[in-house]
Amino acid sequence: MSSMIHNNFISWDSSNWGRALHYISDNKNGSFKNKKVLEIGGANASLSRWAATDNGNVICSDILAIDQQVKAKNKYLKKGNIEFEIIDALSIPYTNYFDYVIFKSVLGGIGRNNNYDAILTVMKQIKKCLRNNGECLFIENMKSTIFHHLIRKQFGAGKNGWYYPSIRDFVQLSKQFSSAKYRTFGLFGSTGKPFLTSRKMIDKKIDQYVPEKWNYIYAGIYKK
Repeated sequence: MSSMIHNNFISWDSSNWGRALHYISDNKNGSFKNKKVLEIGGANASLSRWAATDNGNVICSDILAIDQQVKAKNKYLKKGNIEFEIIDALSIPYTNYFDYVIFKSVLGGIGRNNNYDAILTVMKQIKKCLRNNGECLFIENMKSTIFHHLIRKQFGAGKNGWYYPSIRDFVQLSKQFSSAKYRTFGLFGSTGKPFLTSRKMIDKKIDQYVPEKWNYIYAGIYKK
């Protein structure tokens, strides 16, 4: 994984989100090479660029038009690896077409104000547009602890109605797929700037051993 893709994808929490990205990269079916890939909610095209570096044929989509600056800076567009489309994830206009669907931090916005049914619809649409044995690769913020809930309600997207799926929610979503693999990451890293580096180091050592529902990042690989 190139450092450019890593840095664009990760934003501030480089350790925990980066480990989640490495998990799906290492555990997916195989290379993106010559495969058809759809990114949903791809406003900054970060995951599209990740797939394009491995020579995937990518459609980068969002419900709104992708910013022209993103397109202008995207060298993979010049190679023909990435096309841009406006697609509503609640109604994906493809059937049995893609080898991979990829996304990051999409479900929480779609499910704002406890609209879990909308999240379920998105996952059904993703399954519909995948070929047999195709995979959905995704990373999402998850519910985590009451402490995380309080921090998010005060400082994060939680104050704007963002939906943070629980482990139980993800299990329910995965049932419509033939198989599912996942791992959870991060316990302390999201709780503000003080001692951030130390907290990330601690997370690397302990997040596989604490109850998975305590972590705040979910990385999933769901196969049709």
